[in-house]
Amino acid sequence: MRERKLSVTPSPEPSPADAGTPRKKKILIVEDDQDMLSILCKVLQDKGYEVLGLPSAMAIVDGLHGNPDLFILDKNMDVIDGIAVSKYLRLKSGGRRVPIVMISGSDSEACAKAAGVDCYLEKPIDVSRLLAVIEHFTDDTQSIAIDRNNLSDGARLCG
Repeated sequence: MRERKLSVTPSPEPSPADAGTPRKKKILIVEDDQDMLSILCKVLQDKGYEVLGLPSAMAIVDGLHGNPDLFILDKNMDVIDGIAVSKYLRLKSGGRRVPIVMISGSDSEACAKAAGVDCYLEKPIDVSRLLAVIEHFTDDTQSIAIDRNNLSDGARLCG
């Protein structure tokens, strides 16, 4: 099976005039459904996020994922599924806990939580809910360390 790649133009380096402008939050999306990936990328880019969309998790395993502020992973993918990717990211995090939002058409929330996922959303995706979850996990006023067992606001958004 040939891997399709989504063309993504990197954001330009900030100029000195942009020094007071907050940095765009970077979101990495792994979704094997090309239509869903395109929609998610477009919606998030329109909301001001820097987005990297990947049609397979192999780039993450290969270490080619940059330094995102949040991951959005599809659970059901060929070759490597979202659960395996979540476990891998938690194992290789080097102490930096990047929030993981998992999306799926099947009910696997318990399995996802056990793999270190911070939020589980079922398809079809409610865009306003997804945006609220992303805002919650990328808000600079939130605590640096996210304790997924004690997410009062996050639990309401994700549960």
